Amino acid sequence: APRAAPHWSIGSLQRGLDAVDAVWGGKLIAEGLAVVGSGRVPGDASLLVRAAMPGLAALEQILSGAPDADRESGLGSLIGLGPGLTPSGDDLIGGALIALAALGRTECRDALWDRCRALLDGTNDISRIHLRAAALGYGAAALHDAIHATMSGERAGFRRALTALSAIGHTSGQDAFAGSLIVLRHELRGR
Repeated sequence: APRAAPHWSIGSLQRGLDAVDAVWGGKLIAEGLAVVGSGRVPGDASLLVRAAMPGLAALEQILSGAPDADRESGLGSLIGLGPGLTPSGDDLIGGALIALAALGRTECRDALWDRCRALLDGTNDISRIHLRAAALGYGAAALHDAIHATMSGERAGFRRALTALSAIGHTSGQDAFAGSLIVLRHELRGR
C-alpha cells in the first residue's frame, strides 16, 4: 500500500514535471510506450505508439470527464498492447489508475476502471491482477515514489525513483510512469 500522497501544489507539480522532462528522453524511452509520458509524441513514433493513439485519446477524454468518453473501443487498443509479461498498454493504464488515486481523483479513477474492466479479456491473467490492484491504488513502491516526487517537486527523489522504475520489467516501470505522467500533466493543465 502506498504511503499518503505528499503535500503538493501547482508550483511543486510544475517543478516535478520540469525535472521529469530534463531526463525523460533518449535511450530511456526507446521501447514500449514511455515516450507518451513526455507530453508530445514524436512524428516518427513507433508502430506500438501509433497503435496506442486511439486508447490515449480515450484516456484523455475520460480524464476530462467527458460524459460519453470511450463508449466505443478506444481503451481496447491499449489493453494487451505491446511487449512484456504485463503488456505496455496495460502498464500505462495501471500507472494512470495509481496516479489518479494519489491525486485523490477517485471518481475519475473509478470511471477509468469501469471502462477497463469490461476489456480485461484482451490481456493475460497476470496483467489482469496488476490492473485490479492498480484500480485500488496499489502498485510498485518505485512507481509511488516517482509519482510522489513529481507531485512534490522533489528532484532528487525523482531521480532515485526513476532508477528503480527502470529496473521493473523490460519496459513496465517506464510504461506505468508514462501513464502516471499523462494524468499528472492533465492535472496541471486542468488547474
